[in-house]
Amino acid sequence: MPHFLSLSASSPLGFQHGGQILDAGFADLVDQAGSVNGNTCTGSEYVYPTFGSYTVTISVTDKDGSTGSNWFTHIVIYNFAGFFNPVDNLPAWNSAKAGSTVPVKFSLGGNKSLNIFAEGYPQSVQIVCDTGALLGTPAPTANPGGSSISYGGGQYNYVWKTDKAWAGTCRQLTVKLNDGTVQIANFQFK
Repeated sequence: MPHFLSLSASSPLGFQHGGQILDAGFADLVDQAGSVNGNTCTGSEYVYPTFGSYTVTISVTDKDGSTGSNWFTHIVIYNFAGFFNPVDNLPAWNSAKAGSTVPVKFSLGGNKSLNIFAEGYPQSVQIVCDTGALLGTPAPTANPGGSSISYGGGQYNYVWKTDKAWAGTCRQLTVKLNDGTVQIANFQFK
């Protein structure tokens, strides 16, 4: 049987980790027969086992036995839905009191375990308030009482402990996930 995945040329290549294809116009067909009608392929879906880079070969055999194939590579990533209140997404600037804790809430389209951060992340670094230019070396963030990330109600919650010495400065929070994607939020501290 031919191995194939059909996406239209205009279909996005963003996929959800371990789940359904996001916003794709056609169904995944892997190791299964399907039907082709014009530019549309239908058949059973395929659920990727983990995030990463995948090369998919599309092979078609017509009714006369002629074959053709093509391939493309796509990357499967988490379905990051943006930061939730009280953190605003770029290009907005967040205001926080230096020394306070900031609940950093976000969704990845479901519970993907608590091991979602890349090694050494989240991080923060001082930035120029007017331009956002980096002013130092990023450092891993601190958690109050050694707490970590939690999941509940369809979202992740990471509590970021800020430093009182940051009053009057700006910082950039960088959340790098273990799928390689990077999410950023800028803060001005009072």
